[in-house]
Amino acid sequence: MALADKRLENLQIYKVLQCVQNKDTKQIEKLIRLGYPELINFTDPLNGHSALHLASVSNDVDMVSFLLSLGAHPDVQDKMGRTPTMRAAELGHELSMEILAKAKADMTKVDNEGKGILFYCILPTKRHYRCALIALEHGADVNNSTYEGKPIFLRACEEAHDIKDTCLTFLDKGANPNAINSSTGRTALMEASREGVIELVRGILERGGEVNAFDNERKQAAHFAAKGGFFDILKLLFAYNGDMGLISMNGNTPLHYAAMGGFADCCKYIAQRGCDLKWKNLDHKTPRTVAKEGGFKAASKEIRRAERTANKLAWPGAKNPNPLWALRLHDWSLEHETFLREAFSFVDRGDGTVSKEDFVLTLEERQEYVTPEQLAMIAQYHEKLRGAGVNINDFFKGTRANVNATDNFLWTPLHFACHAGQQDIVELLVKAGAVIDAVSINNSTPLTRAIESCRLDTVKYLLDIGAKFQLENRKGHTAMDVAKAYADYRIVSLIQEKLDNLPKPTENQKLKGKPPPKVKTEGPEVKKEEEPLSSVYAIPTVSEEKKMRKDNVVYLHSLITSGYTKKVDITFIPRRIWSPEATTAELIRKRELQRERFTYEVDFEDFMMPFQKNITEKAKALEAAFKT
Repeated sequence: MALADKRLENLQIYKVLQCVQNKDTKQIEKLIRLGYPELINFTDPLNGHSALHLASVSNDVDMVSFLLSLGAHPDVQDKMGRTPTMRAAELGHELSMEILAKAKADMTKVDNEGKGILFYCILPTKRHYRCALIALEHGADVNNSTYEGKPIFLRACEEAHDIKDTCLTFLDKGANPNAINSSTGRTALMEASREGVIELVRGILERGGEVNAFDNERKQAAHFAAKGGFFDILKLLFAYNGDMGLISMNGNTPLHYAAMGGFADCCKYIAQRGCDLKWKNLDHKTPRTVAKEGGFKAASKEIRRAERTANKLAWPGAKNPNPLWALRLHDWSLEHETFLREAFSFVDRGDGTVSKEDFVLTLEERQEYVTPEQLAMIAQYHEKLRGAGVNINDFFKGTRANVNATDNFLWTPLHFACHAGQQDIVELLVKAGAVIDAVSINNSTPLTRAIESCRLDTVKYLLDIGAKFQLENRKGHTAMDVAKAYADYRIVSLIQEKLDNLPKPTENQKLKGKPPPKVKTEGPEVKKEEEPLSSVYAIPTVSEEKKMRKDNVVYLHSLITSGYTKKVDITFIPRRIWSPEATTAELIRKRELQRERFTYEVDFEDFMMPFQKNITEKAKALEAAFKT
């Protein structure tokens, strides 16, 4: 619309703008009726603001409707090319924007920089998100780019951490997943990886985003994900055929960036996925040197371990047990587990298995990273018996951990969980098939450990699911004896109640008792009258079977001749589970769970576990008694 360039026009438009500010509708009607034609669409000569601009900025819904009824045009642009709709969207005024949209405001208009209305909705508030939805519903261009070559979707991905829903909405509405900034070469996938929003990265890759595209500095999405330590995004990129060994213009690989941040899990993952461990950047530093200079011991240790493994595999005749194609198939299968399970369901034989041929054909049709020969090899490994087929659950999750594994003292995981009083872990182990009455090296059961920790809920749970409370340890103590020793009256009364509810033996069973042990005698000197006494005072006999002592010379010599001493145990048992570092939200949730489990006292430095606390209290009581 024309700018006011005459004195009278200037006075009239400023008067209209003043009346809009004062909400003087009668004076506005008078000025529109008696003033210059199209005065309502005139703009002030300083900023180019019209009456509708002011009403939209102040979010005066009634004034916006009033001005539109007087013939105000919704697409009037100020000196920067912004329409009233853009101004309303910029400030998150969804009500004003909705009225302008119903007045058929053009949502494809751009300002002097080429920015459409969606550029003004890139702010982390719910109101701006609703403004973006209104604009999209009324025809806003989701692939709009500025005159400098920056698409709206890429601009949104730059703030993806704060406006994730807006970015996903743009994708659903048809935004180009390969949107690229022509001035820097950055793609939307790179920006989403830099922000660490895995849902957005997954959405871009599912819609055909180029995973190995690089910018003007030869950085790709994996570089940005490694720099931020986003382990899940690295797995996702590799599953979609991402290259973990690409070198940027400064000579850095993704492993260099992971080492700079000290992300040990990312370093281990990238090193396993084909990145050159010995590559030096322009500063002549390897990834391990970078981690060492940064003081990140865990990351340096992981890279050093990977270097040793790579050196062993470089020997002539050495075979890599985990080739790159197998690792890619593993990550890709886990990422598409739901999709693949649905595909396998059509060829399922009814028992959770599929034939080798169907297994190979199903995977061959849905991925391009692994050859049919390699898939046949995988199927052969999974087929335990001839014609047994491939178990789908084993393919995705592998064999389960042994829930009844023991340590040197024959403690099972259930022993440790009961000893620590971790009720939720106890229930999980029992559901997974843990033996309730597993005995340790001194014949102690999980029930005994729960009694020692003085956790009533754990003891009650074990008794309710059928734990035997009459078993004795090596000292001959039952669960009741242990409960009395630890003096927790609640547990004593609970076990006593269980004892009282036991069925009483009949008189015949009482008289019968245990059968007397058969004792070898040298002559007919034993009288039959002594048999009733032996039935009452029955003492179990010790078997006199001869056992070969392990320090015997003959036994040791037999081991040497049989070659037992030459066997080398190469079993690798990891010290801990490899998992990503916990986020702040996860750490807070962990602290909340600990408070629920161990009460608020867990936050204090002098907190002790229930077993240790009980022992300490009794020791202090005994010490005080001796002093008095």
